[in-house]
Amino acid sequence: MLSNQRLSSRKALYLIKSRTGVYAFRWNIRVGSIQHQPTLSLKTRDYLQAVSMVSDLAIKILSLSSPTLEDVKVVYSEFSGKQKREAKTLISIDMESLLSELSIKSRKEYLSCWSSFLDPLSSKTLSVTSLLINGKRLKSVVIQR
Repeated sequence: MLSNQRLSSRKALYLIKSRTGVYAFRWNIRVGSIQHQPTLSLKTRDYLQAVSMVSDLAIKILSLSSPTLEDVKVVYSEFSGKQKREAKTLISIDMESLLSELSIKSRKEYLSCWSSFLDPLSSKTLSVTSLLINGKRLKSVVIQR
């Protein structure tokens, strides 16, 4: 019983669920008489994925000898850097594979439409934050030719 209480209290210290259901990681640091609790959003609602991320973060922080607030922020920024998605160019998207479930006629029509969309953009470089193609969401897309 005591071990279950310890586990739940430890979970409460590191893994936080917001009102919207998104998990966050919080680490407690005491500097003198002041206690800091830097928090990092894990940007997931999946509990198992959040536990996996939390364990990785906790192991990195625990590997530091007496981590400071700045050390924890560095670990957070490294973790956030890994989470950022790579920018994709629209030209590099393989539309053939995305449209493979369609009939040949529909596929040709979509590819023709896709090509006509890309042609006017041939001399420009634009950044699109979110794009939905065939029901799949692509983020951080860069239009470049």
